[in-house]
Amino acid sequence: MKPVLGVLGGMGPAATVLFLDRLVSFSTASVDQNHLKSVTVMNCDIPDRSSAISRNDDGPLIAMIEGIASLEKVGVDFIAIPCNTAMYWFEKLSDFSSVPILNIVTETGNVMRDAGLHSVHLWGTYGTYHYGIYKRYLSALNIEVIPHSSRIQSMLDEIILSVKRGQVTGFRDRLAEPMDHLSKYDLGTPVLLACTEFSVVFQNESIGVVYVDSSDCLALRCLAFANVEHIAPEWLVQL
Repeated sequence: MKPVLGVLGGMGPAATVLFLDRLVSFSTASVDQNHLKSVTVMNCDIPDRSSAISRNDDGPLIAMIEGIASLEKVGVDFIAIPCNTAMYWFEKLSDFSSVPILNIVTETGNVMRDAGLHSVHLWGTYGTYHYGIYKRYLSALNIEVIPHSSRIQSMLDEIILSVKRGQVTGFRDRLAEPMDHLSKYDLGTPVLLACTEFSVVFQNESIGVVYVDSSDCLALRCLAFANVEHIAPEWLVQL
């Protein structure tokens, strides 16, 4: 029997729906029965991860553990969490879970390593950026996270919040200053979409920068883990 994926979603809802779409669109299955079998818990009540980290609050951890328990009860064989900031609690979540949890951070880092990247701009939440959720792992892979100002981070956070409020297009002007920051560096250095809300932005609008999408990386790893035939990984570094 094929492994069953459990998706712990709701962080945020639109990003989870996009992730589920990627599981289907990246598969090369020609009939229903060859697609990945999955169960999704859309728990939109999980507290905001970034602000909780700032307060040293484990509220999101408690809520995510409840979600993992629900997925285990229905018999999933492995779990994906399409939220980068949630990986702040990855070790504790893994200790609780009786099935493997795929880490969106390490899976994305491995893609960048395999692509031969040496540096990256990180667009994610304040929690992901400020607390080094990616930087620690990427440093071990000799991939530099290029720093940006607190002003730019505030702009990125506001775009993330706008997606959560339901806006999915119209961000080009609001990204002008972050993109101007990119122009000061090698234009071949990609942007890491280290928040799945940015996956939604880039899905709906042509931004015109080279990027690596963490949601793509996690989706393809899920398909590979379950031995479901899927597209080649050249898609992962995109313009």
